[in-house]
Amino acid sequence: MIKGEIQMAYVIGSAVEPIDTSLELLKLPFLFPDVDTLYKCWTDPGQRLFSKLKEKGVIVTSLASSGMW
Repeated sequence: MIKGEIQMAYVIGSAVEPIDTSLELLKLPFLFPDVDTLYKCWTDPGQRLFSKLKEKGVIVTSLASSGMW
């Protein structure tokens, strides 16, 4: 995606961590008290969580949890 060779992709979180290492924070167990809090963080209207990805040309359009919930 960064090179512009791929226009769209379905990737797991660890694939974007090299682009923005702060996203590794999401791997911490029990970081969120419940799934509702997790989704509120993910769907922040300002997309602050993914702002560094956007600066590098990667736009997050949707998310899915495959974790403990």
